[in-house]
Amino acid sequence: MQAITSIPLTLFEREDRLVWHHTSTGVYSVKSGWVRAVWFGCNVQWMGEQGPPHSVIKWTSQAVEDLQEKELIRYLSRVVVIAWYIWKSRNEFVFNSDPINPEKTVRRIIEALKESREARVPQMIHMDNPAGVDNSQWRAPNQGRFKFNCDVAVMKNGQEAACAAVVRNWNGKLIDGHVISATVSSSLQGELLAIRLACGMASSMGLTEVEIESDNQLAIKLSASELVPPWEVEAVVQDIRFMKQSGGISFKWVKREANGLAHVVASKSLRRLLPRNWVANPPSFVASILLNDCISPL
Repeated sequence: MQAITSIPLTLFEREDRLVWHHTSTGVYSVKSGWVRAVWFGCNVQWMGEQGPPHSVIKWTSQAVEDLQEKELIRYLSRVVVIAWYIWKSRNEFVFNSDPINPEKTVRRIIEALKESREARVPQMIHMDNPAGVDNSQWRAPNQGRFKFNCDVAVMKNGQEAACAAVVRNWNGKLIDGHVISATVSSSLQGELLAIRLACGMASSMGLTEVEIESDNQLAIKLSASELVPPWEVEAVVQDIRFMKQSGGISFKWVKREANGLAHVVASKSLRRLLPRNWVANPPSFVASILLNDCISPL
């Protein structure tokens, strides 16, 4: 029950949908047989116009006819991976007498697809990290732009969290900052909630030239690309992608050292040590980071 109630909800009105928790995308469809369970339980991310599929062959044939070239290549790549692991599980049963376990096969396929997506990410998206640029030090944005730093602090019990977003201008001056409390089931949920908080702040402040930084690579990848998110963070990722459509928002991964202000704000808030007026009257632990970031080489 705790895991269910900790799933973040969207900020915008969308239709509800059912999810299957054994796949990262929550997509599941099965009529009969373990092969069908595996095939339709994997995140191939395509549904024909005729409704739920009843035949793997017909399903694939319709996809070949309907999908555009780029989508088709991506689709067929998934088909090959799924077919390979189904064949592998079948052979393990035939030759090694290993019991057929559809859920185990699905998990292996999901992991293989995840590794494949992550391997392609550097070519798929640009995360504003030019080669040779040190991302271990905070750098002020170009004149006229604003930079948000985001982070999350999670209690040792892994549920109570504080998600922080702070914004500075091109002179390194602290403009604003907010922290929200949340119940999370993973640090990724918290990191994405912090990024969503930053997007919401940028929108409410009317900022159009914004850089958003986080020290969580997966959170940045999901925010900056069209990668299929895990179902438990899908609502948050979709909110972030919706808000970035207004333009002017870029995402960047940085090392923890360059994200120190957001990190300390989240940590102090989680321990109830962050003053209410910390933006207008920065305490020493905030002021020291602001000063250090400004005097460090740009």
